Amino acid sequence: MDIAIIDMLWNPLSGLTSWISDWADGFIQKVVSIFIYLPTVLLYGLQVGFFYVIDCVQTIFRKMAGLDTYYVDGQEQSGDIVMSMLTSQMIINIFIAVLVVSIMLLFVTTFVAIIRVEFTEKGAGNAKGPIIGRAIKSIAYFAVVPVVCLFGVWIANVFLRSFDKATSGNSYSLSTTVFYAAAQDGNRARHNSSFANYLKENDKLMTALRLNSASTQEEIALAIDQAFLARTNVRDTPLGADNTISLKYNGSGETAFYWAVYTFNNLRSDKQIKSFDSSSFTIVFYFYDLFTGYNYLIGYVGGFMAASLLVSSAIGLVQRLYEMAILFVISPAAVAFMPLDDGKKYQSWRGEFIKRVGMMYGPVI
Repeated sequence: MDIAIIDMLWNPLSGLTSWISDWADGFIQKVVSIFIYLPTVLLYGLQVGFFYVIDCVQTIFRKMAGLDTYYVDGQEQSGDIVMSMLTSQMIINIFIAVLVVSIMLLFVTTFVAIIRVEFTEKGAGNAKGPIIGRAIKSIAYFAVVPVVCLFGVWIANVFLRSFDKATSGNSYSLSTTVFYAAAQDGNRARHNSSFANYLKENDKLMTALRLNSASTQEEIALAIDQAFLARTNVRDTPLGADNTISLKYNGSGETAFYWAVYTFNNLRSDKQIKSFDSSSFTIVFYFYDLFTGYNYLIGYVGGFMAASLLVSSAIGLVQRLYEMAILFVISPAAVAFMPLDDGKKYQSWRGEFIKRVGMMYGPVI
């Protein structure tokens, strides 16, 4: 009877002790995992911040360069944004006002030029015909110059868009290019044959990557790299629209590293994805080792350099927009001085305008 009483007391106590031990082990594992997991989340989270900045500035840059559509007063526009600026009602009104003043200025400069040669030149140098000829030429330029300016901006953008379209087949965003350079050595399929073989069991994934069960380990790794580089959407793959891919947890590698990620991101159940997006920590970690394989030095330095380049280029294009608007507006004034300076101010103005029309080619190329 004493033994029965002891057994009756011991069994619940043993179960409680076992539960406490399991809970303690789980708690310790969680604490350890958090300390391992959070620094990587912060490091890669900051990296994703770089990616967002790069994508945002690259979008602004392409719109400023006239390579993407943009909106003016709610209306979709295409082509060089400078064209919209120069043909806006405000710029046209200012141009007309400057043109009226410049026509009056032309009479003044013509009169001053005639008086100057009358009192400073003798013989053939005293002829008034060249001055009158330049004045008539100026009148023609008042009508021709704005048309040529607008045509020049338009034709330059046509060539630039054609070049961008011809080379866009293999071009990727700068953010995914930086990710590609930093993440290649961390590709799990490239360094873990068992993981690559496990991926072969995911029929939808293999179909999306345009692979099959006979694909080699390197082919799988390369296809994953290319999918993230192109930021491939599942609807653009052979799977077609309204499809997702399930990323399954294979149960191997139950270390604190994996435990943290799969627990906090609910990867113990299938993770449904619609695109290979480098901004998703969960999806990226499934295919890449972000603890030891991802090169954060390349990621940060490359991201900073790409962001800096795009920001400086975008600022340059914004500056170009306003400078060209100013040059367009003052063009009649430069033309009005032709009788007095033999077109020197006009030539200087023309050089500055042409330089700004072509300055967008450098950053785009």
